[in-house]
Amino acid sequence: MFCSGRRAIIGRLIESLPLGGGHCKLRHFYSRGYTVEKKKYWPLTLAAFGGGCLLMAAVYFCLGWWPFGTGAVLTGDLRGLYVNYITDMWARVKQGGFFYSFGKLAGGSTLGLFAYYMNSPFNLLFLLLPTRMVPQAAGLIFLLRTGVTAAAFCWYLQRHFAKADPLFAVLGQCYAFCAFCIVYNQNIIWMDVVWLLPLVLAALDDLMRQGRHWGFTVLVFLCILLNFYIAWPVCLFSILYFLCLWPSRGQGRFGRRFAAFAASGVLAAGLSFFFLLPVLLEVQESKGGLFDFTFSLTPQFNLLQLPYRLFFGNFFWNDVTNGLPNIYCGVVLVPLVLLYFCGNAPRREKLGFAALLAALAGSFWVKGVDQIWHGMKQPVWFPYRYSFLFSAVVILLAARVLTAGPQRRRAWGLAAGLTLVWLAGYPGRRGGAVQQDQADCRGGAVYVISDSGVAAD
Repeated sequence: MFCSGRRAIIGRLIESLPLGGGHCKLRHFYSRGYTVEKKKYWPLTLAAFGGGCLLMAAVYFCLGWWPFGTGAVLTGDLRGLYVNYITDMWARVKQGGFFYSFGKLAGGSTLGLFAYYMNSPFNLLFLLLPTRMVPQAAGLIFLLRTGVTAAAFCWYLQRHFAKADPLFAVLGQCYAFCAFCIVYNQNIIWMDVVWLLPLVLAALDDLMRQGRHWGFTVLVFLCILLNFYIAWPVCLFSILYFLCLWPSRGQGRFGRRFAAFAASGVLAAGLSFFFLLPVLLEVQESKGGLFDFTFSLTPQFNLLQLPYRLFFGNFFWNDVTNGLPNIYCGVVLVPLVLLYFCGNAPRREKLGFAALLAALAGSFWVKGVDQIWHGMKQPVWFPYRYSFLFSAVVILLAARVLTAGPQRRRAWGLAAGLTLVWLAGYPGRRGGAVQQDQADCRGGAVYVISDSGVAAD
């Protein structure tokens, strides 16, 4: 009762302000903000976290991984690089020589090695457990990080749409189990920025609507600190996101808000410079050619093949070396995105999101633009290391359709129907070539994960 009375009083005060026709917008904005503050985000966020952990545990059970079997998640670079670096790092921590090692050639600084391969809060689990339990620690990290990723995206959707819809917990799983997160999960240092992305976007929403910039500054700083390499495409994407959503969600003067946005990014980079500069110099010395860049407009693949990547069964292990982007995040989301662009959303909003998706697809396609997203350097293996951004936009548009009030039930029906039609005739196609060896459909998350190439060697 007290809250209702306070809300009515503030509403009358807003109406009495000499704002002309603008008081309606201000009152609507206040009501929206009040609703956002009133909603309890934590129950649904915790449900998304628990759901992600349970789904990953179910995958472990079905594949016979620890603690349900003798298998382990150690594969690829996780087994060949990260485990060796991390165990050596913690051995040096116990000996008191954290940033220098005689095991690096004839001896040298390990700051760049730490920042590029090991700077993740989840790696503390390797310190807490004995060395013989490294495989178990890696499996536990995978499980916990999956839950955190799902929870972060669920929280972002609640903030973005100003409601606590149980479907957001489900969509959080779509992000946590998207193809990028599954296929590239072995590169554990990249994944911290992946779960920070939804928080960055939520802070950017606050900056556009209310001018609050400190949250965005702190989160971008954390992204750069945890992994500057993947933070770079997130910073580029935040510019596109701002320009895309401003016409439909921005409040106030564009110039003032964009200046705050740019200043926040520069401040975040400046705060991290004490750590970033020596790391970049050391990486430049060890890897060489860090800033060598030659722009090229050469296409990297047949653009007509890209839509196939939105469906499962289109990942092959050779794609890790030189394949197509991993943008799969759920079959049912594809028709929902089509429904969004065919629906009654504001035209400017649809044009903005269409431009955003087109920009990302074009970045995948053109070699020179793709290199810009990779920090001006062609990646060696694991191409398109920013493809999780495309999946995030797809899930956001699907959530937009599912929160459209009266059209929600029809959207679910159409999406489910189109998905069933596709599944009924699923040929395992990739760019027009039928792959008969993809006929083994084990269903659910197990099928998605095993088909994405996570199974241990």
